[in-house]
Amino acid sequence: MAKIPKHRAFASIALLRLSEREIRDLHQTICDMSPSMFLNNIKDIEDEVDSALSAFIGSHYDNEMFNDRNQSLYKEINYIRRQELGIPVRDFVDLMVDAVRRVLGGNIDVVPSFDSRRGLQAWVDKLINYYGEPTVFRALSLIRDKTGKNGKADWLLR
Repeated sequence: MAKIPKHRAFASIALLRLSEREIRDLHQTICDMSPSMFLNNIKDIEDEVDSALSAFIGSHYDNEMFNDRNQSLYKEINYIRRQELGIPVRDFVDLMVDAVRRVLGGNIDVVPSFDSRRGLQAWVDKLINYYGEPTVFRALSLIRDKTGKNGKADWLLR
């Protein structure tokens, strides 16, 4: 079993390629802290890094899964939203939620929440996973009918 170097934090600092002045400032900042304050700061940073990594990995995994299964479906939905309906994402999400409720006769307890940081693509994927492609397409059709923008059937029914 390899022995962990006693001063591996120094290696981490060295990898940052800080200037001599920045290193001196860092040293002074650390010296000005009490040991408990220093430990609390390190633990807070560890928690932030863990959260950021989890969010990144989850987002990357979601996007990989989405690309495999629902990419063409999302493109069709987003095309209709932008080109035919011409509405912002948030308004489209609200319309879709109402339309899904109508399609299912109001018998839904949970609708995936929309997170603007993750985007419409991730939300559409959740919606499809919850209710299936046919329900999503029927809801989209209701929106097109309601807005009077139901031109040629240029999108695929699934």
